[in-house]
Amino acid sequence: MDKGKIAKVLLSMLFVLLVASPLVSAQSNTQNLYGGTLRIAYLRDPISFNGVLNFWSTTAYYNTEMFDRLITYDANYNFKSDLAQTWEHSPDGKTWTFHLYKNVKWHDGVPFTSADVKWHYTMLTNQTSLMRSFLNAAKLLSIDTPDDYTVIFRFENVANPDHLFALAQADAFILPKHIFEGTGPYGYDSKSFQNNPANLKPIGTGPFRFVEYVKDDHVTMEANPNYFKGRPYLDKIIWLIIPQQQTAELAFQNNQVDNIHETVGLPFADISTWQKQTDTTVDTFQYYTTWRITFNFRPNAVAKFPYIGDVRVRQAMWYAIDRQSIINTVLYGITAPTDTAISNVIEPYYNPNTVKYPYNPDKANQLLDEAGYKKGPDGWRFHVPMVSYQTGGPFAEVIKQYLANVGIDVQLQLVENTTFFSLYEINPEGFGDNVAMGIQTFGTGPDPGTILDWIHSRPGGLGGENSGYYSNPTVDKLLEEGQNSVNETLRKIDYFQIQDIMANEVPMIFLWNNWKTEVWKNTFNGFRDTERPIGWYGNHWGVWWTQGKALATTTAVSTSATTSAQPPTGGFDMTTIGGIAVLIVVVAGAALYLSRRKKTTTK
Repeated sequence: MDKGKIAKVLLSMLFVLLVASPLVSAQSNTQNLYGGTLRIAYLRDPISFNGVLNFWSTTAYYNTEMFDRLITYDANYNFKSDLAQTWEHSPDGKTWTFHLYKNVKWHDGVPFTSADVKWHYTMLTNQTSLMRSFLNAAKLLSIDTPDDYTVIFRFENVANPDHLFALAQADAFILPKHIFEGTGPYGYDSKSFQNNPANLKPIGTGPFRFVEYVKDDHVTMEANPNYFKGRPYLDKIIWLIIPQQQTAELAFQNNQVDNIHETVGLPFADISTWQKQTDTTVDTFQYYTTWRITFNFRPNAVAKFPYIGDVRVRQAMWYAIDRQSIINTVLYGITAPTDTAISNVIEPYYNPNTVKYPYNPDKANQLLDEAGYKKGPDGWRFHVPMVSYQTGGPFAEVIKQYLANVGIDVQLQLVENTTFFSLYEINPEGFGDNVAMGIQTFGTGPDPGTILDWIHSRPGGLGGENSGYYSNPTVDKLLEEGQNSVNETLRKIDYFQIQDIMANEVPMIFLWNNWKTEVWKNTFNGFRDTERPIGWYGNHWGVWWTQGKALATTTAVSTSATTSAQPPTGGFDMTTIGGIAVLIVVVAGAALYLSRRKKTTTK
């Protein structure tokens, strides 16, 4: 090539780099930045940050920020590491070995070790919690800790890791042994598990550290700079306790909050309005938890309300309810009907071939007449006391009207959600003797084995929240087989049979999938990243403020070791400037060299 042309090429390269560099800089500004405070409108007080004492979702949403599990889920509900870097199980699924990360510390600086894991799961066997049911089902035999970073669980039955280790209810988050055994900063007063100061001033391993809790007002957390997965982007999160949707919506409109949490959501009628705003993002989705009507089969309840014991009556009620119409009108089309014990969101475990009960009031009236419950002079066949979550009120009233259309008088009582949970779901008496049926939610995933806790017979040792005391020995056996198997093909067969049996027996009327609605300001990004599976408790580790700043380096963990992460930067970073400087020198040198060669040749 002619030397003059070479010089032109080099100069062109310099020009391209100089022009392109601002574009690179502009792109970097759209990448994750550090700083800022996220203000979240949240549904309710934590009651306690001790996820064992208060293991319901209220605490789980807080605890997922401040604590970690052994393993967790990715966005597609595949298992991924959390405190455990790797894990494996024996061929029979009865022994599980977890290898822990070696650079994890509690928020007070004490190293996290296998002793914490052993203490946590041993402690769970002596507490009333959701996890205890799964530990009892798998029949935990021992927990061994051959070193500080290895934990070996041995079970009599097959254990599935989703329930025992990845389940995101609050009791799956590992608590610190040294805090609850009297050796931590709270001294020997902490030996009282129920009254430990850490229950309200938690010390975890998670991406955010506890700062302050003011009852009925707010919970404040700050970034954990030593988090083993890397410092969170946000500096701080303030959870503002705003139970009322309209109040939360007004605060969002007035820029007093940046995010209305999915536990609060938006009024259905306002969703489309917010979706049209260019400065906000609205996310609505249905997931694997379902709404259902549960019938009460406690012997005294059936004696008092004999119609509950007749399958024709239960089938008639299902036929009498136009679920799709309720979804279209009351729920603004945000979800879809479901008709089995496992949500149709969970594949491949959903059985599409079960008996169906489409809206058919004529069929409902026919079945009720056949069952001997004729309409009386007042037009009623019988009276039904029914309870419901308070949040189910809007559609519970419509269900009441649909049943009234076929002569069933529903005496509806709405119960505040937390009260409903403690009164009917974790209470050994279930619905008791004075309630005929109740409207409640029903978790069916991410793994279908979750249904064991709602369906397995009570009393009987395994079922923990079977409010209606449904009992079928065949279903119990299939539930246990599904729970105690690592063979997915056989598990699918078990769960298909369970759905068939329950569709015919109708111990519950399945209504529709549950849903979530969340809205946030577009000054924040990362709410739906790969770290947060839809419909599962995820933290805000990946959320970032668009007006934040880049950090030169931040400590982060890889799959094998601690590395120095390079966050994106705005403007010209030193690497880019250095590269430009080097190229300028090269181009200038080349041009000078070619110029001298040309002069020498001319002479």
